[in-house]
Amino acid sequence: MNLALIIGNDGVKLKNSVSTDHVHFTGRISETKKFTCLKNSRVFAMSSHYESWGIVVGEALVCGTPVVAYDLDCFKTIFNADTTNNIDFIPCFNTNNWIHTIKQKVLNLRKGLQINYTNTTLNLPTWNESKQKLKELITYG
Repeated sequence: MNLALIIGNDGVKLKNSVSTDHVHFTGRISETKKFTCLKNSRVFAMSSHYESWGIVVGEALVCGTPVVAYDLDCFKTIFNADTTNNIDFIPCFNTNNWIHTIKQKVLNLRKGLQINYTNTTLNLPTWNESKQKLKELITYG
């Protein structure tokens, strides 16, 4: 099984510190190509330490791609860990645990263990709820 790490930005800080044999820096990925990439990915590793919305996690889940992400507040309000086995929430900023979980998923793929895909239930806020939260953020900071 050939595996590659695809980084969907310019990766300026990483380019000089990693071997590029199996790492591809794509630059900005178009919306169309993003879904193709997510659909063909074995694991989506969300490295953000802060997200205001985190929609790409939902997009990965809808594509059937397992996600490893930090346990950020924005994910808890949208993705219910009880309803999906396809997302691993890692304690915030525990980088070693995050890396270990990704490695474990890749090792399981190499061993031929099937990933347990489930239907993902998204608890998305309504437009009115989103508008109210945005208004509160602007008003009260």
